[in-house]
Amino acid sequence: MKNILAIETATNICSISLFLDGGFVETKDSAEPRSHAVKLPVFTDVLLKKYQCKVSDLDGIAVSVGPGSYTGLRIGMSLAKGLALSSDLPLLPVKTLFAMDMDIDENSPHWVCIHSHKNMVFSQKFHNHESVSEPLCIAVNDLDSSPIFGNQLQKHNSEITFTEVLPSSQNIGIFALKNATELVVKELQNVSPFYLTEFNINN
Repeated sequence: MKNILAIETATNICSISLFLDGGFVETKDSAEPRSHAVKLPVFTDVLLKKYQCKVSDLDGIAVSVGPGSYTGLRIGMSLAKGLALSSDLPLLPVKTLFAMDMDIDENSPHWVCIHSHKNMVFSQKFHNHESVSEPLCIAVNDLDSSPIFGNQLQKHNSEITFTEVLPSSQNIGIFALKNATELVVKELQNVSPFYLTEFNINN
């Protein structure tokens, strides 16, 4: 698997990345809130046309499956399945927090978090790029003293100390290519977003 389109919509960030011949080509992204439904298909069309690539030229569609924003994940998954169905392509579902952890250079156990609602965060603890906890939806004040990485965590707690790490479609694609054998799903009905909690308001 060498040619893939990667989609990241778990937060306010709407992002598409193209990989050709196993290498990263380009990303189109925006952090404008609530713009995913409009921008995502436009970014996809622009990126594919720029590199004269048809959907049928792809080997698969990688998509961030969460946890994250209910609406964002639903929009990203809808596009991913639509593209996959149009050319009989497999999906490569990638867990959002695992992809974010790729950018973190930390030798000790640490938290990777995404803002959920109010003072709650989607979080998971990692060590050496391996998960050492289950994904949780937890109050940011209830995280232990391990280093914290994530985005928008100051929205409801200005005193929290964390290192900013943003969700990235480029990381979704890199993770998918590295783990393609384990991730490939041809039965699209078996892939769905991982919401973690039924109550998730991205505000």
